Amino acid sequence: IPNLMRALGYYPSELEIMRMISEVKYTNFCGSGLLQDDITLGEFVRLYYNHRPLDSHPGDRELLHQYFGEICRLSSKADQDVDRMQWRYFEDLLRRRGEKIGTSEMRSCLHSVAGNGSLPLEVSASRLERDLLGVEEQELF
Repeated sequence: IPNLMRALGYYPSELEIMRMISEVKYTNFCGSGLLQDDITLGEFVRLYYNHRPLDSHPGDRELLHQYFGEICRLSSKADQDVDRMQWRYFEDLLRRRGEKIGTSEMRSCLHSVAGNGSLPLEVSASRLERDLLGVEEQELF
């Protein structure tokens, strides 16, 4: 799986590789009780599509930064710096304004997305892009 991903220009981290392999292994475990060792081309395409980094365009990035800055300014709990806020305030904002979800479930989801088991002290648009959305900085030549 990792070599095929790399052949397509996606270079997953070891953690991402481990997650993909686990996803394949346990695909049918609930139904059959058996682990899966191989995948079809269709399953690989789905795996690639679900795990690849998102392509972004400069306009998308600018909008994300603009909207996140607006959220920071409108939030009564935002730090003085308008392009970042304390993680706990961001989490609270998601819980109050987003889809109804319990505190423990929210933390579990955020820890899964963050990938390293710990959440940052503060969040910014750049951190959302990179760490939570998986958008990588594109080099311009």
